[in-house]
Amino acid sequence: MRMLAALLPLALISSPMAASPQRMSGAFSERQVYFNDGAPPTLKIDMEIKVDKDTLTYRGVNTMDPANPIITEFSGKFDGKVRPYVGRHFDHLAIHKLHHDEFLVEKYQDGQVVIGEFWRYAADTDEWIRHGVVAKMPGGKTRTYVEYYRRQK
Repeated sequence: MRMLAALLPLALISSPMAASPQRMSGAFSERQVYFNDGAPPTLKIDMEIKVDKDTLTYRGVNTMDPANPIITEFSGKFDGKVRPYVGRHFDHLAIHKLHHDEFLVEKYQDGQVVIGEFWRYAADTDEWIRHGVVAKMPGGKTRTYVEYYRRQK
């Protein structure tokens, strides 16, 4: 009985009303971030995300340095296949759909996963939550992070 009582809140969290791809799509702004090594004080990422039947499309603008924003764009099918990517920090990308509202994004460099991210759309708060691990930062350290993105009004 105690086990059932402990699992009930998890069931409620993990089974919100199913969000449609259209509801998951849109413009979102970072409202909170946690890095295990301390968040840069001026980190701000705005993202546009589109979820289709079998594709995730992302455009993120990091304005940590407003004079030189860093733009990251990619699009990929949910089939988990590793595909070439032209951009900063990684050269290949794979996207897996884990659940109707959850995705795994793997970013590769020279054949190795360098960044792994679990993305989840929370319909009840209308936000994206991204948990990630950077396998090896400059200097050889690992970084973990959690980011919350609220829909832009």
